[in-house]
Amino acid sequence: TRSQGRRRNPVRARARIGLGQLAEAANEAEDALAEYLKVAVLYAHAEEVAEALYRAGDVLAGLGQDDKAAARFEEASQKHPDTVFGRRAKSRLGQGGGLVPPNQR
Repeated sequence: TRSQGRRRNPVRARARIGLGQLAEAANEAEDALAEYLKVAVLYAHAEEVAEALYRAGDVLAGLGQDDKAAARFEEASQKHPDTVFGRRAKSRLGQGGGLVPPNQR
């Protein structure tokens, strides 16, 4: 079906990640977060989904929403451990599942 075709199209997922990055660059954190989360929900490509979850976690951390950020990093690292962003996400998590402080990364 058409929706399955979208889920299989990594170009569309990359485009949404790009929109999120543009929104971040314009200091539009909520818009960036929305684009990243759309990728996580709508697409099935491990690399792109892991990147989107990682970037969503980064945006949430920047907004001071550490619990939500940790949840996105946990999701990326658990569901996509063999991807670049899955491994990066794991490095952002501490032993108890919270965020590792920036000065300890």
